[in-house]
Amino acid sequence: MKPNFTLAVLLLLLFAPLAAQPADQPLLYLDGPQQLACVRDDVPYIVSLLMADKAATLQSVKTVTLKRLQEHAADSFYIDKQPYAHIEIGNLFGNTVKHALVAYFSDAHLKGNSDYYLNLYVYEVKGNVLQQVFKAENLSAYYRTVGIDITDFNHDGSPDVLVATNEPEWYHNNRPVRLYYHMFQYNPQPAMPLLTEYKPLLSIPNPRFIKPDILYSKSECGCSGYCWFSKLFLVQDKELKQLAEAGQYCTNVASVYQLHNNGSKTLIAEIMQANSNDTQYIENVWIDLLPRLTGK
Repeated sequence: MKPNFTLAVLLLLLFAPLAAQPADQPLLYLDGPQQLACVRDDVPYIVSLLMADKAATLQSVKTVTLKRLQEHAADSFYIDKQPYAHIEIGNLFGNTVKHALVAYFSDAHLKGNSDYYLNLYVYEVKGNVLQQVFKAENLSAYYRTVGIDITDFNHDGSPDVLVATNEPEWYHNNRPVRLYYHMFQYNPQPAMPLLTEYKPLLSIPNPRFIKPDILYSKSECGCSGYCWFSKLFLVQDKELKQLAEAGQYCTNVASVYQLHNNGSKTLIAEIMQANSNDTQYIENVWIDLLPRLTGK
């Protein structure tokens, strides 16, 4: 009996490590209704998954998103916007070449619940074959969601890829105070990289372009919208030069100042009965003053 007992113990020791190895982790169901998670009602479902098991959720996000991308690669046009991923397929940058863009969460909760990052990839598509032509990894992302838009943001006639982000200012009390963008400009020349990031834009809160070389910022400061601050910039050689600033501080008057090269500023307009914080209103103020500020 002893030899048989010894053999049994030896076999158990040999095969126990194999039996202890976990099987491939199953993919999580990413698109379920809120009630599938036992969390507060104000916590989005994907966030509840990240809070419960970040590693498994991020792996599922990557696998599910890339699988969905491949399944629709042959489609002439496809768009899928999820909180954790964005897929867009078609003639995204011109009529001659078909591209696929995909972005998905690459990490989250590094410093806090408002800390999210994503990977962005662009592929050239021939049939159902995807050839990667651009990547930007671990970009700071918008709060709890992947925010992507392909649009001519700077009005130069070519599409841009915008990635909404909370960088460089973190969120307060789980509510965004400003919106920033990674902006990638399309290069039509074959010898150039497909997309080039316009990095100066990342420091501008809530940016809007009036013309390809003119943009402005907008910041809120309370008073039911009657407190806001805006700066006007001129784009020169991919650098920003501030031309003016305007603000309304809990009154019905908006003041506009022109900035000079020596750092001084001059009051050039006071607008009575100014509206509450409205982007179009602020933009119209700058459009009206552009000839005076730029000489054209």
